[in-house]
Amino acid sequence: MKENKVLKKERFDNALYFMLSKSEDFHKSLCSVLGGLGFKDSEILKVDRFFPEIEEETFYLCDNEYIFVITVTEKNIHLTVISEKNLGGLQKLMREFFSI
Repeated sequence: MKENKVLKKERFDNALYFMLSKSEDFHKSLCSVLGGLGFKDSEILKVDRFFPEIEEETFYLCDNEYIFVITVTEKNIHLTVISEKNLGGLQKLMREFFSI
């Protein structure tokens, strides 16, 4: 069973937004998605943290095709992905690791 539950999802012209519940393995799933998109290890390591212990923090991850903005609040994780590229591949990867 996927522990990473998507509570809300929205699509915009060049962005996807997900509101997720905090889970113990969020970072593992996010690292898998980033690796699947070809992010460098130095960017992936920025989010290799235990998210349930984070209460208020924002992370920015960038590569040549994607910008990830991750805002962690007390109860949820807000993930926005911006790209000029077709976001269909990203959505497919997200479905592998998150309950959408």
